[in-house]
Amino acid sequence: MSTFVADVKTGKVIRASNPDLPRYPASLTKLMTLYMAFDALKAGRLHLNQKLPVSYNAAHQEPSRLGLYPGTTITVQQAIYGITVKSANDAAATLGEYLGGGDEKKFAKMMTAQAHQLDGWYGDSSRMYVAGKASVKAKKLINDTYEALMRGIEVVKPGATTGDIGHAIETYAKGKRLGVVEDFCGHGIGTVFHDAPNIMHFGQPGTGVKLETGMVFTIEPMLNLGTERVKILEDGWTAVTRDRKLSAQFEHMLGVTEDGYEIFTLSPTGQHKPHFN
Repeated sequence: MSTFVADVKTGKVIRASNPDLPRYPASLTKLMTLYMAFDALKAGRLHLNQKLPVSYNAAHQEPSRLGLYPGTTITVQQAIYGITVKSANDAAATLGEYLGGGDEKKFAKMMTAQAHQLDGWYGDSSRMYVAGKASVKAKKLINDTYEALMRGIEVVKPGATTGDIGHAIETYAKGKRLGVVEDFCGHGIGTVFHDAPNIMHFGQPGTGVKLETGMVFTIEPMLNLGTERVKILEDGWTAVTRDRKLSAQFEHMLGVTEDGYEIFTLSPTGQHKPHFN
């Protein structure tokens, strides 16, 4: 998972004007809350059935979509469901405040630490995490999406083209009867978060931009169980499949070397690969 956060509309990294209590857009706050929750789940500091006390601040988030109020509790799994499915502010506030040890400012500082550049350079990556028990179809989709990403990466070398990458991904995905989302793409990255070239996840061999040693970009296919069509919800952030079927995405950031490629977003513990509870 990336430790760099950008506004999807502008492509710019979100910076906090107040280091003690940054004012993140609500959607980014929920995204970062989920990121830190999954990190805590992996480390065993948090458990899906763990009950969280609903605080005063969380219970008065507007609009309230879960109807939480002080003195009640909500499980971690219910909070994650509320954030991901209902985009519930009260669930995000409850989970976030718990992660900050009940201290809103402490949680804001934790968020700040996750949104930054490193010496002026940006990084970008995406992984899939499963909350609870995944269905057989969901597991297969996740595994196939990761494999599609790696098929695209394997063709990267000097002299290859962006069309070669897209063709490798599309060919594999279509063979699995999966929809390849065309609305989003990989991108060049460096001292600018979203830069040229665009890396489409479909295409024809030999077309597009020719790859050269030293290029750095992301490949991030999004595959669907149904149609490739998606839409953005009213919050301007959340993307859903139009047929409401499952979707999965993996992303790596890599560079073109003299004899191939180097992936910069591998996990030393193998967390970049699909794994299930």
